Amino acid sequence: MTKYSSDYKIEICSKYLSPQETLASLEREYGVDHTEIRASGLNAKGIC
Repeated sequence: MTKYSSDYKIEICSKYLSPQETLASLEREYGVDHTEIRASGLNAKGIC
């Protein structure tokens, strides 16, 4: 998600890390590809 602001990434990642959200729902809501959301979420968890 390099073309997005840090605040925007944080907002999406925090929702991704919550158990109530799915990648598909975030992809629809924000218009961001699920692979970018997943990669950023893994970075936020310290996995990647």
